[in-house]
Amino acid sequence: MATNRKHKKYRPRAVSAVGGLFAIQAKHDAASDALPMTDDQIADLSIAFRLAFQAMLTGAADEQQWSTCVASLNIAMVLAERGIGPEYLPQFTAALDGAFRARIRATRTGKWGFDGDAIQAIKEAFSAHELQIEHATKQEIREALIEVRLRVDAGQVYQEAA
Repeated sequence: MATNRKHKKYRPRAVSAVGGLFAIQAKHDAASDALPMTDDQIADLSIAFRLAFQAMLTGAADEQQWSTCVASLNIAMVLAERGIGPEYLPQFTAALDGAFRARIRATRTGKWGFDGDAIQAIKEAFSAHELQIEHATKQEIREALIEVRLRVDAGQVYQEAA
């Protein structure tokens, strides 16, 4: 016998402009902001984008994991634009191209994942980004995050997808 069940109306969650990178939004003080990040803080940031990337590889991702990957890539891009690893700009551009191909495909198919070229480009970009965060101060990373949020809020998002 069938039962009449009430279903909640679907309400999509807002996707954060910073993905899962809340570690760099934590309270701060001026003295520690001028220092490089600690090994634990670097590990926390790396884990956030590496876990999101892994979910994208295994087919267990949704828009939140994609957003975490893209937020990391955008932070990396801003850091490079500001002189921390500017030689990596081509890698970040290629990675963002791949990420946006994934978004276009997810819009069409409902499945979040990267193609082969994107996987390679994002692996390289994340390795470069880890080098950046080893050399950047907490304040530089926080300012890059703020810049990414300002750009997203202003609608200035990367849209070049090959």
